[in-house]
Formats: sequence, structure tokens, C-alpha cells
Amino acid sequence: MADPKVLEQVFNEFDLDKSGFLTQNELEAVLGQIAKDGKSGITAEDISKACGYIVQLADKNQDGKISKSEFVKFTREYIEKK
Repeated sequence: MADPKVLEQVFNEFDLDKSGFLTQNELEAVLGQIAKDGKSGITAEDISKACGYIVQLADKNQDGKISKSEFVKFTREYIEKK
């Protein structure tokens, strides 16, 4: 089981503007580092689509952003399914 404290730390790193929420743009900025070197074969469009999907799934109150509690719950549920 994923440690909520670790997930909160991950959230804080992803929350680039320190607003207490993750937006699609923030996720794209963080995950975009994966594609930055060009070796992964992952395009910016792939990342944008994936981030949009993540926000759609994790944003339970449908306000267009992911709160820390939504992030922790979504991530724990995903890890537990694996």
C-alpha cells in the first residue's frame, strides 16, 4: 500500500505554483520532462492527452483541478489495483 505521506510529498513537488491543486498544465510540465530528451518516443501531444485523462479521472468534484486529497486517493487506488 502506498504511504499517504510519500504521495503528499509527490503532490507537493508536482504543485509547481504551490496553489494546493494540480492542473493539467502542471502535470504536463512535470511529465513533459520524460519526453524532453526525445529518447522515450513520447510526444508532447501524448503527454497532454494522458494528463487530460488523469485530471478527468482524479478530479472527483469536477472543478478542473486535482486537490491533494483527490491525488492521494486516486494514486492509492491505482497502486492497489496493480
